[in-house]
Amino acid sequence: MGAVEMLSVDSISFSYGAVPVVSNVSFEVRSGEVVVIMGPSGSGKSTLFRIITGLQVPDQGECRFLGQPIHGVARGMFLGFQDYDGFPWHTVSSNIAISRQMAVGQRPSAMEIKEIAERVGLNDSLSKYPSELSGGMRKRLAFARCIASNAKLVILDEPFSSLDSSSRRELQLLTGEVVAATACGVLMCTHDAHEAALVAHRVLVCSGRPLSIRRTVDIQYPAPTEADPAGYEAIEQTAHKLIRELARPP
Repeated sequence: MGAVEMLSVDSISFSYGAVPVVSNVSFEVRSGEVVVIMGPSGSGKSTLFRIITGLQVPDQGECRFLGQPIHGVARGMFLGFQDYDGFPWHTVSSNIAISRQMAVGQRPSAMEIKEIAERVGLNDSLSKYPSELSGGMRKRLAFARCIASNAKLVILDEPFSSLDSSSRRELQLLTGEVVAATACGVLMCTHDAHEAALVAHRVLVCSGRPLSIRRTVDIQYPAPTEADPAGYEAIEQTAHKLIRELARPP
């Protein structure tokens, strides 16, 4: 069975008053792939994400999730913004359970919760609250909630921006593992070229404000893993190419 189109973004434009922020943006995200939007800070990426998630109405164009126009946050879509720590008054275990219940109307069993926690490295933290977790562990909680929700489309706005390099690399690799295991589609944004080269199947290189897609870069090499790190040289070369693209005048 071929990949399914999870998200379609068709000719989206948006302005704040007379100031254009997003200009004629079109792309798609299919099942089992990670699409990364990369551009400079302040380029309009977060505004585009708000439109895609139904939190902002575009001036022109349309976004569709599984073929249906997006009007408000759609069931089957998981949103992960920069400070997504879960529900602070619930434990890790309860956060995972609530995510499943909100998505499908049924709480997972204790065994299912444990299995999800083990997949993301939280099996020793089930009774802790988000405030008791490190930044990296809170990001892992977000991945656990995502897996529990059975999301078809995962939207991540600079998900690893506040982490140390070691935690960042672990979660970048975990992104690929989650996609491979669940066949969800992932759309994320970053201005880190190495991160984009590591996690993406396709990178949409964007201009500064107003945001528009300057070029699409397909990632051809298999993503490396901790067990099989081959491919880092190709990642380095792709990252330098992405950096040169960002530096080029529009």
